[in-house]
Amino acid sequence: MASHERKQAALFPSLESALSRACQGPGHGSPALAVKLLRSDSLLQTTASTAIVTAAVANRCVYYATGTHRSSVYRWYPDDNQVEQIRPPPPSTGQRSSSSSVSFANVCAIFLDPVSAFHCIIATANNVNYYVSFDSPSAVELVRLRGHQIECIEWPEAAITGDGALTQNSTGNVVVGTRAGIFFLLKVASGREVNFRQLMEFPPSSPHQSAITALRIFRPRSGPSHSLCCLIQQAHLLFGFTGGPNVEHLFAMAGSGAVVKRDHLLFETPRVARPALEGFTLHVRSTEGRVIWASPSCMVEFDLPSATPQNRQPVIDSKPSIIPYPALNAPGEHYPGTVTTNSEYPRACAPTKYHIILLYSSRIVAVSRIAPYDTVCSLNLPSAQYGNVRSLLVQPHDCGEVALYSDRRVYELHFNNEQDQVWRQLVTRKRFSEALQVAPRPEDRSLVVAAEGEELFQSGDYTAAADRFADAGTGAVSFEEVCLAFISKGQHGALLNYVTSLIRSLLSAGGRKAGVQVPVMFLWAGQIYSLLLSKAFAEDPRDDRDQAARLQRDLIDLVRLCRPHLDKACVQALYKRLESNGLFDSTVLVAECLGDVRKAVETMASRGQTERALEQLYRYDATKERDDLIYEYGPILFRLHPQQLVEYLMAAPSSGVGGWQTVDPRRLLHTFRGALSPGQHSETRRASATEYLTYCCCSPGGNRLPRTMQLVGGEPSSWTGLMDLLTQLKAMEPDETGEEQELCRYIRTQGEMPHFDVTFALRICYSMGKTRALTVAYGLVGQYKLAVDVALEHDDLDLAIHNARRCRLSNSGKRKIWLSILSYEAKKGDMEALLKFYQESDGVLTIADVLNSIPVNSSNGATLGMFRSEIEKSLDQYETDIHLLNMELEQHKKTMDAVERDFGGGPSDGSNVEGGLGRCVILSQTQRCDLCRQIIYSRGFYAFLCGHAMHKDCLEEALAMTKSQQDGPDAPEDSAADCFICGQNLMDSLFMPFIDPNYDRNEMRDWEVRAGR
Repeated sequence: MASHERKQAALFPSLESALSRACQGPGHGSPALAVKLLRSDSLLQTTASTAIVTAAVANRCVYYATGTHRSSVYRWYPDDNQVEQIRPPPPSTGQRSSSSSVSFANVCAIFLDPVSAFHCIIATANNVNYYVSFDSPSAVELVRLRGHQIECIEWPEAAITGDGALTQNSTGNVVVGTRAGIFFLLKVASGREVNFRQLMEFPPSSPHQSAITALRIFRPRSGPSHSLCCLIQQAHLLFGFTGGPNVEHLFAMAGSGAVVKRDHLLFETPRVARPALEGFTLHVRSTEGRVIWASPSCMVEFDLPSATPQNRQPVIDSKPSIIPYPALNAPGEHYPGTVTTNSEYPRACAPTKYHIILLYSSRIVAVSRIAPYDTVCSLNLPSAQYGNVRSLLVQPHDCGEVALYSDRRVYELHFNNEQDQVWRQLVTRKRFSEALQVAPRPEDRSLVVAAEGEELFQSGDYTAAADRFADAGTGAVSFEEVCLAFISKGQHGALLNYVTSLIRSLLSAGGRKAGVQVPVMFLWAGQIYSLLLSKAFAEDPRDDRDQAARLQRDLIDLVRLCRPHLDKACVQALYKRLESNGLFDSTVLVAECLGDVRKAVETMASRGQTERALEQLYRYDATKERDDLIYEYGPILFRLHPQQLVEYLMAAPSSGVGGWQTVDPRRLLHTFRGALSPGQHSETRRASATEYLTYCCCSPGGNRLPRTMQLVGGEPSSWTGLMDLLTQLKAMEPDETGEEQELCRYIRTQGEMPHFDVTFALRICYSMGKTRALTVAYGLVGQYKLAVDVALEHDDLDLAIHNARRCRLSNSGKRKIWLSILSYEAKKGDMEALLKFYQESDGVLTIADVLNSIPVNSSNGATLGMFRSEIEKSLDQYETDIHLLNMELEQHKKTMDAVERDFGGGPSDGSNVEGGLGRCVILSQTQRCDLCRQIIYSRGFYAFLCGHAMHKDCLEEALAMTKSQQDGPDAPEDSAADCFICGQNLMDSLFMPFIDPNYDRNEMRDWEVRAGR
């Protein structure tokens, strides 16, 4: 199907379009091969007779041989540009010296230590082999290998060979494979063959095919500890066996070559009439857990084998991948879309992480390992520029560096932009985790995630697909396409998961991404939640109820997450959608999560859930909005739940609950007025209202209102209505005894407060016939006479006497009140009661008042004897009072006579004080201040009748010192009221100690009297 047709048929066209743009957009270069000539300033200029015939590279060291029959071998370090020619060993005694002492005969292969390049083995077509150490330019002949044509050498790593590990002076135990199919174990140390033995001889695959072309020894993927795995290539066959713990035991446990060939064949590729590839054809990539075998007919890639203790046959877990060689037309005959019989096939291969590089006679081709049939890129190698290419140089243990040599030069091979298209190929092969690792840009990784989501969607895993689509974001795949796809499948739950996950990713990215806003996503999620919740609540089974609860929790979590980014219009739209689906409980939960107390309470109240609304109001924090809702919904809450409302109003703050201490009782006045209305549960409402208002205004010890006013504030006069309502409720309380004790106590305790309206209390008590309370109220306003009259009208003598005793009027006013009570009592004609009343009047009434109140008739005369003692007491009291008055008059007369004598004549003692009405103080011109001894007329002064005179400031200073020494306020306030020298100050000094104990302790010790010794 064409690309355009795939886009039309794709479920998510935006994703396909984004993938195409990502592969072709800026910053995405196509993979390309490039060759770079190694530094060759000192490289010999080659000619036809000195062409490079073979080479080896490792650890930035190059060995190459030039010439065919007479070969010269060079060691070259390109980084340092040092070239050194290797000299063959001198001829032995008896042999004729060669014409050229620096040439080797027919060098056909060079094998270099792939780890460190410390050791090199040179193979010749004459079956004479040499060893070269890195620290010597001279070669040493390997005598024991004379007569054997070396085809391959395996240099086991140090971790595999153990004691035979490679060092600077030793090759370690290396395995040599020959053209005759024989394996040898070789160890060269210090230029000598210290270990050499035959391991196995392999039977030929055909009469002319016995050469061992590739050999690898490595650790298997899994299996017994210290186990090894060996892979052997012979023509188009690949054998393998396991064993260990070292190389010798590995081959010994495998048995003979015939046994291996019979029992341990792993793969066999078709036999073709073409030569095998040059260089390394068996690549073990341990880091990737893969093996790549380049057979003569195709390439085979398979998992790293595993070992088992029961069997020597390696275990390959998965099916191998077959990668055919791209057939290239011969030069001049290549046409797009055609295949001719004159095709060429690769000479060498070198795998990279994602590709396999194939070398042809005039071209390099990169084949994808991910899409085995795809040729990624190619590079022409014209012979006029590069010469005749020979082979590729790779390291079997690390294929990161690839080199190319021709008969003229050695080149570095670079694979540019190799990973740029790899992730796209991995996506095509549905290897999403690998594609995610190699995608170079965040946008590319988003496309990988979206492609994985598409695959999950098509496989039916909608929940996982929703998560992946959300992780990818709307830039990778269209939001509308994803929503429509889930809706078309009826997967509303997965769609909800997608939208909520997308919101979280948007918030983590800063609130906006690819033009999509959080409020829009939130409304989408709200609509889906409404649909799913209504569906869940419509079902009866328990599972659906649990699902509804889970959906509600998820909705609340989403609301809490998006709360900072939502405006009022968005929230109102969500409310409308929830209510349109009948999800009022969900509306309340959302409103509470958003802190929208009003919406939550309105919804609950409109649904008749007043008790729940009351509980929610109690749990809310103390805010003005909450208090306003209490005032607004107070009447309906009080009408339905009076006791609970009052309980919450009176409750103290507790942990997690703010309490209603900030609620203003004045604004609940209209609420508690409902207690005055008759109806069902009216008594409960009145009792609850009375309890709360009493709690606010009264306490067992007196008035509580000032504390309430301090909490909520306000002018004192504004509390009168609250007190009036409480007065009315108190008056309506049932009183079984008729004593009206509670109402009277309330009026008595609150009557002195400025907020209490006594006039209103009088009207209420009068209209409701509360006599005792009415008299208390009259007493509060000073109308004691009215209070007594009301009590007498209701024949309540005790109450009348009580109010008479409370009277604070003058004696005449009190007498009038008591006389009215006396008149009431006298009408009864009970002399004993009248006598008792007279005795209780506290002396306000006289016996004459009592006698005058008794009606004059024949029957009452006989009762006067009952008052004889009282009359006698009264007469005695009158006599005593008259005597006291006479004594007072006599005393007043004497006082007046003394005053007249005092003011009538002059002084009789000769002092300077004149007597009589002209009494004065005469001071001389030389009079001095009695305190400072300076002339008295120098400044303001005081003169006393005793003759002393002193300056005003001197007197004030002396008085100040006296006040500081006195504990009590006995000093006179007026400084001129008394003489400081001979007045009250002199009298006070008589009671002071001779020595002040606070200041004269030393002098006290001097005056102390001790017992003599």
